[in-house]
Amino acid sequence: MLRALGHPVTLVGLLVGFLVAVLACTAAQRACARALGVRLAPREPGVHAWLDPYGCVAAILGGPGWGPVEAPVRGAKWKQCVALLSGPIVAGLLGAAALVGYAAQAGGREALSGRPNLGDVISGIEGSAKLVLPLCAGLEAVTVALLALVPLPPLTGWKILTIFVRPTISWQRTRMYLEERNIGVLILLILTVIPLGGELPILVKLLDYFIGLILQAVAGG
Repeated sequence: MLRALGHPVTLVGLLVGFLVAVLACTAAQRACARALGVRLAPREPGVHAWLDPYGCVAAILGGPGWGPVEAPVRGAKWKQCVALLSGPIVAGLLGAAALVGYAAQAGGREALSGRPNLGDVISGIEGSAKLVLPLCAGLEAVTVALLALVPLPPLTGWKILTIFVRPTISWQRTRMYLEERNIGVLILLILTVIPLGGELPILVKLLDYFIGLILQAVAGG
């Protein structure tokens, strides 16, 4: 988001998209867990229960970020998986709703295929506020949803992976390095913040590629 400091409307759109996505993701996981009878690990009250400091740093420096992920401790595996997936699904749907609003203002769903890419958006774009705000907020929310599925701690994809992997000695050693020593967070920060071999970080490029495929399919459908 720092790249968009010279474009206030873009900055507001990205900030709104990020906050709405991470807060909705956490709320959806908690609500779904309660509905399915899945017990979650207790969290300390306060802002850390809703915002992940490293995820916020990634969003501020690179664009995409993440929020805290609930940790199921009891319940059927499929129920734990559904509860965890409910977060990215809700965040993605909210982002899709914002993009639908953008398309409606821009003249139709065909506008989705010709949108500025994610790299342009996080660097700041010009245009009418009624177009820039929903576009930036929608892309940011969808990006947060897709990023959550990456199987690295502390993301949702990693939590789902740990549910189904057998707890062997090598796996426990891997978890210790990635989780307790925050190696997973370090990898994520490098992939989402530092441009390696190009103008954009690797994960930003990958996420934008998949978002582009989805939006092109919608625009051409």
